[in-house]
Amino acid sequence: MLYSKLTDAMDLINNAEQKLMEMINMTNGYINIGISNTLTRNFLLKYIEEFHKKYPQIKIKIYTNPTDELIIKARNGIIDFIILNLPYEIPSDFTIKNLKTIQDCFVANSNYNDLKMKTIPLKKLNDYPLILMAKGSNTRYFLDNFCLLHNVTLIPEMELASYSLVTYFAKIGLGISLVTRDFIKKELNNGELFELNVVPQLDKRHIGLIYLKNKSLSYSAQEFLKLLKNENNEKM
Repeated sequence: MLYSKLTDAMDLINNAEQKLMEMINMTNGYINIGISNTLTRNFLLKYIEEFHKKYPQIKIKIYTNPTDELIIKARNGIIDFIILNLPYEIPSDFTIKNLKTIQDCFVANSNYNDLKMKTIPLKKLNDYPLILMAKGSNTRYFLDNFCLLHNVTLIPEMELASYSLVTYFAKIGLGISLVTRDFIKKELNNGELFELNVVPQLDKRHIGLIYLKNKSLSYSAQEFLKLLKNENNEKM
């Protein structure tokens, strides 16, 4: 009777040890990431590809809910960490890490070539058709706060929920768009878009990462964060 009871207990211990070794050796595991569609495509995708080549057995799930909803999911243990644009009002129970410094800028296509050599005051952008992200997005929140500090109110002709559309509409000449310079290097280099010299220049901001302070990240999540840390210049 004692042997049968001990056998069951030892089987449970052995199974737990096996699962632990699988996680340590990265032959099994999950990573759940909260992030926007824009940052997934323009920032995270290359790291997912690199990580998958190294650890093909690790399953990665992406959640693209609004940031407030992602924070709730993280508190409920559904998400390991969230990648987002900063600044953002982060709750006090989360740890914040900067991953990468980014710079936003106003861009246009050749329809606005007469603006290439000009210095444009921020408020004068209202003289042109403006294409901005809709209110509620981190990018729009950042822009509106910046304008408020400089006593400027920008009135867009179009407000879009998709960053890709904001960029595309500028490329086909529908107006001046606010984009992230790091995400449109190709368009700037091939001349599809050019950057306007707007003063004052927008402040730099960051792509950041947050996770619950009282939560221990899995081995898989820790390895993914190491990859992000090694590939980016900012200190985590």
